[in-house]
Amino acid sequence: MIAIAPIKSLPDGSVATIPMSWADYQQLAASRGDRSTPPLKYADGYLTLKMPTFEHGQLDAIVADLMVALLNPQLRDYVRTT
Repeated sequence: MIAIAPIKSLPDGSVATIPMSWADYQQLAASRGDRSTPPLKYADGYLTLKMPTFEHGQLDAIVADLMVALLNPQLRDYVRTT
């Protein structure tokens, strides 16, 4: 079992890099379930966490709202994931 101190919050746009084995990365990724923030990236023995910027989050919300506005009048089924 790997042990990583909990990261309460990273400032918008910040990046954290942690040395880690592939096996530990897979275990960590599985333990997160459906949580997607911060996204996990693994390469060359390092886990990288990058927090999205506030502006990126706003853009996602605008696009999601636009899609809802387009699909609702058409009575189309959809799943909102953002």
